[in-house]
Amino acid sequence: IPMAFTSSLTSHFLSLPNKNPSLTPFQSQPFFFPTLHPKPLLSSPTSISTVASASSSKNPSSNNNPKQSRQDEVVEVEVEEELPWIQEKALDLVEFTGSVTQAIPGPRVGPTSLPWILAVPLGYAGLTFVIAFVKTVRKFSSPKAQRRKLVGKNALLCKSVDDLLQRGRDEVKVDDLKGIENKVLKCQYAVRGEIVTLAQNLQKDLLANPDAHSFDEIIYCNIGNPQSLGQQPITFFREVLALCDYPALLDKSETQGLFSADSIERAWQIVDQIPGRATGAYSHSQRC
Repeated sequence: IPMAFTSSLTSHFLSLPNKNPSLTPFQSQPFFFPTLHPKPLLSSPTSISTVASASSSKNPSSNNNPKQSRQDEVVEVEVEEELPWIQEKALDLVEFTGSVTQAIPGPRVGPTSLPWILAVPLGYAGLTFVIAFVKTVRKFSSPKAQRRKLVGKNALLCKSVDDLLQRGRDEVKVDDLKGIENKVLKCQYAVRGEIVTLAQNLQKDLLANPDAHSFDEIIYCNIGNPQSLGQQPITFFREVLALCDYPALLDKSETQGLFSADSIERAWQIVDQIPGRATGAYSHSQRC
């Protein structure tokens, strides 16, 4: 803000040498202080604004005018930002798709530029994909899929044990046995699962009230006890266990007619790896 100072001196200092003294006014020239205009900060990373103040006066003596006009000039510099290659390709694809969509004739979907002839197949494909995805998730998370996974683990365990038996006792290492132990921990088998429990509860309901359900009988189909339905058990494991518990049967000729050939062969493989050819809790058979 320009400021002006004026001062007057009395006649004691500026009086003339006459008898009638008079006051002579004295006025100093006005002083002007410059005004500072701070530059604005940068507001955008892509544009830089610089404000410069310049006086537009034609006369060199216009600086003494307290009401001088000032004009602000704004200079904008555009800085191009480099986009990633993937983003550029995506923008090109969107632009190409939009041009192709606009070139297709026919009615449009509402206020958009998407034609119905293209919207119907895209909608059908999207709906089919969603349905297939939901079915796949349900398939892999169903109880049947979990049982299949357990069966695969059990098959892997049986294959590992069979490989160790074919190697022989001298070639079996401690690390191999530890690997089998870890595989056993991963395997799970439940004789009394949810299905058996549900069947037993339904059986109790039928005994208490025969008209409780639309059926009047529960049939248990080969769930851990096939003999209850008259089915023959798997004899291979029982024959191998019997021959290992009583190795003297392996030396008798009658054994060939009572036991199958594969059971006798597997029993010989196991018995040969047991020190003393004896099984039991107090023998070395528990290590085999």
